[in-house]
Amino acid sequence: IDNAQDIAQNTFLRLLDKPELINNVHKPRGWLAKIAGNLIIDQARRQLLEKNYLMMLATLPEEEHPNPDKRLEIIELLEKVDQLLEELRPIEKQAYLMIKLDGSSYKQVANELNVSLSSVEKYVAKAMLHCYNKAYGN
Repeated sequence: IDNAQDIAQNTFLRLLDKPELINNVHKPRGWLAKIAGNLIIDQARRQLLEKNYLMMLATLPEEEHPNPDKRLEIIELLEKVDQLLEELRPIEKQAYLMIKLDGSSYKQVANELNVSLSSVEKYVAKAMLHCYNKAYGN
């Protein structure tokens, strides 16, 4: 029930963030349901990111764990990066993450994804440009 109340509250907070949209909504119930659905998806994504981050932390010695404030900051940053990358095609996102996070070579990624080396180069370049443009507004 708490989660439902949180979703309802966050739905209306999103609505209040964009009052100019309210006048253009023809089916308010459907629109609110869409916002709530998107919030549920965002929440599930965040929980998965947090779970994976905590699993990674468990592999580190205790003295290398960040304090709770820093941990929250890192999870929020991971969430922003995930949102940026979600706008890419799945193959572009996968290639970018394999190279940047897994440390795979371009050739390894090409073999794994069964695409050409030049395709991997294009995928990663597109992902980097996309992130740059989103971060710096170009």
